[in-house]
Amino acid sequence: MSKAKPYFYLVPSLIFLAIFTYFPIMYSTYLSFFRQNVFTLEPVFDWFYNYIAVFEEPVFRIVVRNTVVYALGTIPITMFLALMTAVLLNENLGWIRDIYRVACFYPTMIPMAAAGMLAVWLFNPGIGLINHYLKQFGVPTIEWLYDMKWALPAIMIT
Repeated sequence: MSKAKPYFYLVPSLIFLAIFTYFPIMYSTYLSFFRQNVFTLEPVFDWFYNYIAVFEEPVFRIVVRNTVVYALGTIPITMFLALMTAVLLNENLGWIRDIYRVACFYPTMIPMAAAGMLAVWLFNPGIGLINHYLKQFGVPTIEWLYDMKWALPAIMIT
């Protein structure tokens, strides 16, 4: 009985995981094989129609390309910055280490909605700080979140 005791502690977590992760994934997969009309609410089994329809969408390739660019652009940079942060936090720098730890922890106290609003303000073409400082160097105003060429890099920076 003593060997099984640690596994009993896992049971609540496994139940939570099953209810809120595995069941929704399986149920969504099941529903994806049906075509359903919003007005009749009568599901019709249609095999792979939904999957074929996704691949036939003209926007699908653009979405996949943007996802790959975003992943390849953010993951290596994030991994590098996280590694450098960990190395700096592990160094014995005296009181500077304490300040650095506070600076690293501070963003966790900012709610995501506030951080999103701050990012929208920073990238604002009229009153944003980024365009303000770029104008000082003679760079014309960039519409970061409105121009297709700049929207993805702006989101990656955020």
